[in-house]
Amino acid sequence: MTDCEACTKAEADLTSGLYQSGCLSCEARSLAKSAAAQALERDPGERQAALRNCWPDVEKYRKGRALVWVWIKRITAAKGDA
Repeated sequence: MTDCEACTKAEADLTSGLYQSGCLSCEARSLAKSAAAQALERDPGERQAALRNCWPDVEKYRKGRALVWVWIKRITAAKGDA
């Protein structure tokens, strides 16, 4: 997914608390793991506003939004395995 050491570690262990400053995927993973992510999942308008607040730049928003969903899917799948 990325060449970020923190993301590589998280791919192997979703409980990892390691994040790399400046990594878009780490930012997305942090958002996906947040308690607010579940509430945002139910309200598309609120979700879009929150993500735009994190990433005002349109291109970064698009990439970040996609990464948030990648991480949410991984986290959800892992919970299903537990």
